[in-house]
Amino acid sequence: MGSLVIGFDLDGVMFNHAKFKVGVLKELHGIELEEWKLSSNVIDEYLSDKNIRHEIGALAGTTERSELIFDNTKDILQKLKDQGFILYLVSRRGKSELGTINAKKSIENLGLDKFFDDIFYCQREIDKINKIYELGVDVFIDDRIETIDELSHNIKYPILFDNYKIIENGYVKTQSKCDIAQSFSEILTLVEKYEDLEFRNKINECIENVESISLETKTGNVVYRVANESGKVFYAKFYKCDGVKHKDNELMIYSLNLSSQKYFKNVVMQGRLNNVDFAIFEEVKGELLSSVVQNNNTPDEVFSRVAYTFDEITRDLFQVKTIGFGKLNGELTAPYDNFLDFIKDYVVPTQNTLKSNLETSKYADIIDKILDKYPHIFDNVPAGLVPMDNNFNNIIIDGEKVIFIDPGAVISAPIYMGYGEFTAHSFSTKIYDEFKALKKFTLDEEIKVRAFACFSLLNVMAFLVRIGKSNFNQMTPFGNTSSFNTLLELHLKFLNIE
Repeated sequence: MGSLVIGFDLDGVMFNHAKFKVGVLKELHGIELEEWKLSSNVIDEYLSDKNIRHEIGALAGTTERSELIFDNTKDILQKLKDQGFILYLVSRRGKSELGTINAKKSIENLGLDKFFDDIFYCQREIDKINKIYELGVDVFIDDRIETIDELSHNIKYPILFDNYKIIENGYVKTQSKCDIAQSFSEILTLVEKYEDLEFRNKINECIENVESISLETKTGNVVYRVANESGKVFYAKFYKCDGVKHKDNELMIYSLNLSSQKYFKNVVMQGRLNNVDFAIFEEVKGELLSSVVQNNNTPDEVFSRVAYTFDEITRDLFQVKTIGFGKLNGELTAPYDNFLDFIKDYVVPTQNTLKSNLETSKYADIIDKILDKYPHIFDNVPAGLVPMDNNFNNIIIDGEKVIFIDPGAVISAPIYMGYGEFTAHSFSTKIYDEFKALKKFTLDEEIKVRAFACFSLLNVMAFLVRIGKSNFNQMTPFGNTSSFNTLLELHLKFLNIE
């Protein structure tokens, strides 16, 4: 979830209030004025007749609308939604029944309703202000200066929406300190700035004598590197992948107190900032396995330790029994009663992506061939926690210690799906040789493992296609010297699938 609650006004922010008034004023009274002169903050100066102002204002507040101020309005709302922010729409269209009815029609027709957690229509300005406070809004965007001035006393981040640049051009001034946005793109930039500030403030609350905070990544979860005055380094992680596109289950894994937790990062503290869980970890020192595995001088016992550690973690996780199959959302209950049903839905996006690309289309039917040839793999299988992101960039070697730094990517599935995911990355390396020797798979077990390895390789390839990557004859998984295509061909040959 996002750390901020965001509220939007409707008329003058979503709907082009001034443009509507221009047309009505010309049609009813033959008066022509530029749009900006009929915007809420200056209309009194340029349209002196109070009765006409009230007339066109009443029409503007009760009429159905068919266009937005900015073409990218819905794109920006979607980006905010994707980042997990709670979005409210709070309007004074409740002044009349007709105003409310036509506002609802306009919102539905323009497809805005899907972006908001709730929509409120208020009768009076004071009702609108009180509703904003009641909702716990952190950021509110409004085009009226008096509304923003009032809100500035009680909310953190009021934003004046000024698409006509009236403030910039010096026609009016605000009485309060607030940020000004002239477009929806600027609203997004401001919201992201506010969230970054919230995260940094929380870090300073939790860690004493902070000397530096640097953003490491904000793709999905947001991670900061933090150094204090004594030179100690921490990593602060804010879990924004929470019920939006997927859930990061890392904190759930830590709460289980598994014996294999000794192979994970050390948690200094964890907590919650508004709607976002966070944790602070000690720095993990060492070298990524993706580099270690390519060093010809690396002793075999390192690879043996990696294989042993992965197996211990996987078996430990699988002892945690789950209900159902599929992705988890912070709990041990998954949405599918049947493993095969989960797999079929799980692979659909992968198949569609592979089909859409000339280079990978030849692999699009591999999953169906595996399902047809080995149906017993998916029938009557036990469910448990299974790790699903153990690529070599998520494993660090520190002397004799092996640390898995991203244990939150787990699903409810049979254990061989986890073994297959690991095999997808490690096959044709010494680590896989050690892993296979450790497990002593039967032929049927190896079929399961390598079938799921194909699934994982295809999922990674589909992801790479979506972000514009190509040339899978040469591209390799992290730390592997064999290409995706080569690995797939080796597995398919073993599985006797053409």
